[in-house]
Amino acid sequence: MRLLDRLVATSFLRIFVAFVAAVPLLFVVGDLTENIDEYLDRGLPMVDVFRAYGFQMLQFVFWSFPMATLIAAVFTIHAMTVHREIVAAKAGGISFHRLVVPALGLGVALAGVSFYVSDIVPRANRAAFDILEERNFSRDWRINFVYQTEDGHSLSVRRLTVMAGELQDVVLEHRPVTAAPGTGPSLHAVADRAYFNDESGWTFSDGYMRRLLPDAREQTYQFGSMKTRGFSERPDELLEASRTGNRMSDAQNDRLAQMTRADIDRQVGIIERSGGSASEYLVEREQRGALALATFIMVLFGLPLGTSSQRGSAAYGAGVSIAAITLYLILFRVLGAAAGAGVLSPTIAAWTPNAVFLAMGAVLMVRVRT
Repeated sequence: MRLLDRLVATSFLRIFVAFVAAVPLLFVVGDLTENIDEYLDRGLPMVDVFRAYGFQMLQFVFWSFPMATLIAAVFTIHAMTVHREIVAAKAGGISFHRLVVPALGLGVALAGVSFYVSDIVPRANRAAFDILEERNFSRDWRINFVYQTEDGHSLSVRRLTVMAGELQDVVLEHRPVTAAPGTGPSLHAVADRAYFNDESGWTFSDGYMRRLLPDAREQTYQFGSMKTRGFSERPDELLEASRTGNRMSDAQNDRLAQMTRADIDRQVGIIERSGGSASEYLVEREQRGALALATFIMVLFGLPLGTSSQRGSAAYGAGVSIAAITLYLILFRVLGAAAGAGVLSPTIAAWTPNAVFLAMGAVLMVRVRT
């Protein structure tokens, strides 16, 4: 039995590794063909371009995992069906369900790897975008807005300029939760400008600050420069908070690809506190987890399909795999777009394709001849 387990596991891994090694290269070729003119026009050295693709390769590997496990599952069982190895195993008292246990175990392990990789991918994408100098925003500014910070401060700004890291005509207020109804803010700061630094955060410039003390006395200070507490949001996060459900631009999609789950959760909070819609961020977060789990689900779905392959027809297995991948991607994209537009819950949209293929895989596994 151990020999048979090794045969199944080795065949599965050999096909999986070959597919994962080949498909990302196709992604690179396709992306390079589409963008080579832009890179040349911007004077980027080809060494830097290929170095950036080296970082982006992790994204392409992550995308290829569900496809690779489906192909590996179908062709592993297809080859054993063609060579009568499954018939021989059944004659020896080994059921199909027991036979495929090594492949299912590898599917679980690879799903865990995929989930781990999904949170490394944004950091690799960030390095790639830095090399390619793709840091531009579709819109670099935002005017006349009010915002509630993560720490409960109220912010009023006349103009935000992202690339300069600057706010103009800023008012920052804070009113404690325990304050009596009808009382004013305990802190009121007004500044002509505020500047952002990655290390020190926001610094208010040329303004005054008023404090309301517990005994109802007021203290007013004029300042040339003042560090702030309770206001840690970055300029680009304040810009994203202005979104109210409109379709994301290419620049915003690029930035989303560079955000980890923790970054997305933080940005969702920022957008929702500003009254905007964070549905596309929630869809992205849920879809990353769903795509990782799909690595295992495709194994469960593909294993019984291999037994249905026509003898000697590798094209049949390839056709079934391509059709299944196409159906999954259609569901994945269409439902994701619907959730991004607010029609569906992001959780339902992201996990419905997995639920559909899990149900089909379970039915096929039950119906397969053991």
